[in-house]
Amino acid sequence: MHSSGKCVSENMGRRKILFIMLDGIGGLPVNDGKTEWEITPTPNLDSLARKGAYGLMHPIKMGVIPGSDTSQLNILGYPPKTYYPGRGPLEALGIGMEVSENDVAFRANFATVDNSFNVIDRRAGRIDTNAASELAKAISNIEIDGMQFIFKNSVEHRGALIVRGNGLSANVEDTDPHATGVQVAQPSINKENAKIVRAINKYTAKVHKILKSHPLNKNRDNPANILLLRGAGKMKKVEPFKNKYGMKACCVAGAALYKGIARYIGMDVINVKGATGTYESDLNAKADASLKMLDKYDFVYLHVKGMDNAGHDGSVKKRMHMIKKIDRMVGRLLSADAVIVATGDHSTPTVRKSHSFEPVPFLVSNVDARDYGIKKFCEVECRKGELGIFNGELALNITMAYAGRVEKYGE
Repeated sequence: MHSSGKCVSENMGRRKILFIMLDGIGGLPVNDGKTEWEITPTPNLDSLARKGAYGLMHPIKMGVIPGSDTSQLNILGYPPKTYYPGRGPLEALGIGMEVSENDVAFRANFATVDNSFNVIDRRAGRIDTNAASELAKAISNIEIDGMQFIFKNSVEHRGALIVRGNGLSANVEDTDPHATGVQVAQPSINKENAKIVRAINKYTAKVHKILKSHPLNKNRDNPANILLLRGAGKMKKVEPFKNKYGMKACCVAGAALYKGIARYIGMDVINVKGATGTYESDLNAKADASLKMLDKYDFVYLHVKGMDNAGHDGSVKKRMHMIKKIDRMVGRLLSADAVIVATGDHSTPTVRKSHSFEPVPFLVSNVDARDYGIKKFCEVECRKGELGIFNGELALNITMAYAGRVEKYGE
């Protein structure tokens, strides 16, 4: 197998690819030694498994706990050691902001602090999106020390901030202390970052002053009276996915991060009504849009978020609900004239309520493969497959090989 992932010539019968990314897919035993995947019926995924090859994948490598951003870049053929720009730029791209190579971008949260800047609620009582949008207007564009601070909200308390200026360092610690009952963090200052850190401290104080007096906050139990910043980063030069892998690609996703990853590597982003990145996300609409996009694109990246949410919530019931919902979605995709991949970016076991290092199922279907007689799409059965256990950096190459999109290595 040729590790470069280059496409073959037009006469080699290249096939289209539908890549289903099930965020937080992997689990640990929750009932009589079995995971949620083992105890939940998945007839449609099982049907795909009987028509393909399968194994287990370490999204980054064995023993590493993956982030969603780093793991998905790795799986899509962009090793994070080279290409990871930090979370901030990906979030900003995902909500439609334009980020230049000189900008420093952050994730941002509306939050609640007291008069001593002690954090009371990191999400401002999970402020609703409409109210957050009104508050965002008051702080959307502020200039400090010759730098522009451009803020845009996304969903509920979430948003992104771009700091635009010359010679800015992204080596900036979070102002978000990631805890309540403590003060807003003060990033340390060094020779490299002094200019931007001093401006951020002034910006934080100014935003607090504006939001504190905003009419929308006067009657709120948890006023959204500050922005907490984290995940500073700068854009990197990236070869577009089409140039790198010879496939015109698009992404169907609900949440900002995954749209941002797609934009970062040059995929088109397809917005689907009802795609929210929550438990209520309309997976049927996402499936139908993905099928439609296969008419126009060689590679369709379909991202589903809910399994990860349920893992973080520690809810076995919600994970089983999402598995059933995902399987119904897959049922709408069985007719796709494409190589279909089903996998995940990391494990999020309910017993841990966080990402973990365990490998995730990986299935490539609608292909010629050796039949091991799999009966159930789950972590345990996938371990028996011919793909074995591999690292995420091989995922795209494996997929392209089954789709007839790699060159012979040697003569």
